[in-house]
Amino acid sequence: MTGEEPFRNVKKSFAVLEKLKAGERPKRPKKKSWDIMKGLDDKLWDLITRCWAQEPSTRPDIFQIIKELDEMWPE
Repeated sequence: MTGEEPFRNVKKSFAVLEKLKAGERPKRPKKKSWDIMKGLDDKLWDLITRCWAQEPSTRPDIFQIIKELDEMWPE
């Protein structure tokens, strides 16, 4: 949504893996750049961060994800 790679400031790919193993996730983009990220509101950011949960069993399943996306963007 931002057009930028997560952890773009980290030079070595193994360093990114270490950050992920330690539970670090990409930070939410600043509001000033939201003009290029249409739809990245609080609800979507919450869903994204729950999908990144360290413990797989706490992540939403695909059915919950689809349900929430449908609620955010009904046809």
